[in-house]
Amino acid sequence: MSIAAPAVAHRTYRREDFAEELAAAPQNTRIGHEVLFENERVRIWALDMPPGERVPFHCHATPYFWVCVDSGRADQRYPDGEMDTFDFRVGDVDFLDIALGKSLVHDLDNCGDTRLRFIAVELLDRAATG
Repeated sequence: MSIAAPAVAHRTYRREDFAEELAAAPQNTRIGHEVLFENERVRIWALDMPPGERVPFHCHATPYFWVCVDSGRADQRYPDGEMDTFDFRVGDVDFLDIALGKSLVHDLDNCGDTRLRFIAVELLDRAATG
């Protein structure tokens, strides 16, 4: 496995094009396409994105990590109007330690020409995570 590579491009986008979605994002905790497993400690998601597929703006409110299963290129937009492009490789992994009471909002848009797949694991039991 490897740590996720840095963004290959950075730019801005028109926030007004996503205004409704951004307004609803803090309540949207659906971070993937399918829940593969869930218990009181973890929720495991599959993300399966053919070219052109987009996961809407959503909110991460717990620590989580993801692993890239099929490589590809994706844009990730943030609520402040900033956007990064990433080239994800099989085995890339990242851990995001979302502090209690904090959140991370973003979308994910497969802008490449290959199917992009991830497994994401939300850590639900904060007592178990430290």
